[in-house]
Amino acid sequence: MYEKGYISLSRKILSWRWYTEINTKTVFIHCLLKANYKEGNFKNVNIPRGSFVTSYRKLADETGLTVSKVRTALKNLELTRELTRTAHAKFLVITVNNYDLYQTNDTISDIEMTLKSHRDDIEIATIEESNKVIKEECNKE
Repeated sequence: MYEKGYISLSRKILSWRWYTEINTKTVFIHCLLKANYKEGNFKNVNIPRGSFVTSYRKLADETGLTVSKVRTALKNLELTRELTRTAHAKFLVITVNNYDLYQTNDTISDIEMTLKSHRDDIEIATIEESNKVIKEECNKE
């Protein structure tokens, strides 16, 4: 489910408070990657865009961190209001606050990204073909 698509990551993150705190940065980027791009439902609980269902253990397994490090990172992100945690009986809902500032819901952007990707592929193919022609010419000489 999460293997398709992409997220936007602004270069502004380089000056973000948590950028040098590896565990916190890892958990935040992981949350951006896991967050639902559209509203959903899980066990009769509404899961809004920008949120996802998880557990501390699952986050630890997915990020390679310990449960303790995940909890600390989430606490840091809550203190600065990047994330909100909502505990339920058997699961946790993580919400990326201001998700729309991080990720647009603009299909035109998706189309432009696809077109750019296709242009880049064509340019790469052209460069590779040019290099092949140059090598062939060098071999003839």
